[in-house]
Amino acid sequence: MGEEMIYLYSGFERLWHWLQAALIIMLLLTGFEVHGVITVFGFKGAYGLHVIFAWSLIILTLLSICWHVWTGNWKQYIPTFKKEKLLPMIRFYAWGIFRGEPHPEHKTRKNKLNSLQRIVYFGILYLLLPFQIITGLLYYYFPHWREWGLVSIFGKTVKLIALLHTIGAFLFLAYLIGHVYLSTTGSTFFSYIWAMITGWEKVTEEK
Repeated sequence: MGEEMIYLYSGFERLWHWLQAALIIMLLLTGFEVHGVITVFGFKGAYGLHVIFAWSLIILTLLSICWHVWTGNWKQYIPTFKKEKLLPMIRFYAWGIFRGEPHPEHKTRKNKLNSLQRIVYFGILYLLLPFQIITGLLYYYFPHWREWGLVSIFGKTVKLIALLHTIGAFLFLAYLIGHVYLSTTGSTFFSYIWAMITGWEKVTEEK
């Protein structure tokens, strides 16, 4: 095995990553203010910004879907549940990483995510993100349900939809905290972060 500096992340991947991160952070911030947890923009300002950021995230998501399908990059997120791959990764994140043990899997241009990341990212991008968008749209359009004839279907569940949307927000917050922490566990404190800025990362490739 040897280390090699390779161009791992394309310009669109990096732009998508940072824009999505910024939008999610601002959605969390404005969403918590709407719920009265914090005060930054004022209720009216926070609500207006929340709507703008939400539509921006929806547009970005649609663009990213087109890009992933066009480039075939969606295959990076197909999860694997083989225990011979998952168990070493779970062990590594549970205690091996704190003892300086070598990483069980190595990044390549075709395999940028390890087995555990594939499952987590698949859940975030293909389950949690659509869930959050759908519950958000249902809640946002609640005033129009009656004219659309949907009150009998959704009218009694609006509080549940709001609760589910809030739960989704906390799941995103938990993921964000974990993601930020793991981004500092590269060969140096900023190596993973720098790779997502420049696109270049030093990886261990099997010879």
